Amino acid sequence: MIDFTERTDTLLEETRYFGVHESGVQVYVVPKKGYRKCHAMFATRYGSLESEFMKGDKKVRIPDGTAHFLEHKLFEEPDGNVFDKFSVLGASANAFTNFTATAYHFSATSNFYESLATLIKFVQNPYFTKESIDKEQGIIGQEIKMYDDDPNWRVYFNVLGCLYNDCYVKYDIAGTVESISEIDKDILYDIYSVFYHPSNMVLYIVGDVDLEKVNAVVCGSLKQAKPLSEPIKRLYPKEAEQIAKDYVCQKLDVAVPLFTLAFKDTDIALRGDALLKKEIEMKILLEVLFSKSSAIYKTLYEKGLINDSFGADYECHEEYAFACLIGESKDPHAVRDIVWDMLQKQAVTAEEYERARKVVWGNYVRLFNSTEAIGYNFVLHHLTGIDYFNFRQVYDAVTLDDVRARKASGFDVKKSALSVVSGEQA
Repeated sequence: MIDFTERTDTLLEETRYFGVHESGVQVYVVPKKGYRKCHAMFATRYGSLESEFMKGDKKVRIPDGTAHFLEHKLFEEPDGNVFDKFSVLGASANAFTNFTATAYHFSATSNFYESLATLIKFVQNPYFTKESIDKEQGIIGQEIKMYDDDPNWRVYFNVLGCLYNDCYVKYDIAGTVESISEIDKDILYDIYSVFYHPSNMVLYIVGDVDLEKVNAVVCGSLKQAKPLSEPIKRLYPKEAEQIAKDYVCQKLDVAVPLFTLAFKDTDIALRGDALLKKEIEMKILLEVLFSKSSAIYKTLYEKGLINDSFGADYECHEEYAFACLIGESKDPHAVRDIVWDMLQKQAVTAEEYERARKVVWGNYVRLFNSTEAIGYNFVLHHLTGIDYFNFRQVYDAVTLDDVRARKASGFDVKKSALSVVSGEQA
């Protein structure tokens, strides 16, 4: 059985239990007394960013899109599709692949423990055949072509292609039709054996659950395995500080041009709480600089350059980080010029800082109202080396001076790029 340790945030009155199964799987349980819906997520630190690794003394290059392809194929079993099993149990199951993770999850209001066993078992039992892989290549090939014509998808990945020279984050998560044609069952089994090793995985369970029952189901469902003798040696290309280019425009059928203005953050030599601190500082800045009460937003809106679709986001990892502004505009170049100009002139006041940090804290607290939000946010941070349960103490350490200093490094106009999707080539 797993020996769980308890940790409680007395301010939020939230508790979590943590333990490591003998196979290496890290298991978290967050009890939510009185909640009808339970959620479980079984995830591996393997996303599209992991395109090269060392296997012994050999360097292995993985075809682009393999992580996403493998995610699709794991749902297939010799006797059918695992979705049918979840459906019979009344659970809603799904999965996703992003740059850094592949995660399988379900939500249920009944039959939770049976669904949990189903989740754990199917992820541990890959079943690949040449025929099913050939079929999947056609299905995912069509999905890739669909995304190639999706304006929102293209404006986003086009800007990543501007920001990054060599980092694999610039490549489409699903790969290309050509790259997935290289995938066969030997590659899938080989990649699975490396990145789906229990020592590379985390299981997060949230809801009104009994810890002893969870322990019994988890231990009865996880396979026996020896923990890895050493971590997976992932190979990432060295990324230059400068951006690849500052502008790209693609012609697609849209009524109003879409734009993404992104800022490359090159301060990436951070881990753990230091990385979380940077993320919190950037979230405060996004609220100060680009929320609907900000001077930049008001200026752009009053000039008729943006509408309610405008938003801002920040993503960080050990190997990359960027902030991006997204929206629709009749003149994306004017948006860029105004943002550039105001960023360089605008200082962060103490009043703005206090207001924004309260918003950021409120957003964190609200996560605990949703079992899915807890699982999603805590798992993804865990796989980036961040314990999101440390949020409060890290948040308390962020100062106004920290935020002001972060503005200079996180919003350097010389490391920004504009991506536009328009009905006309520009």
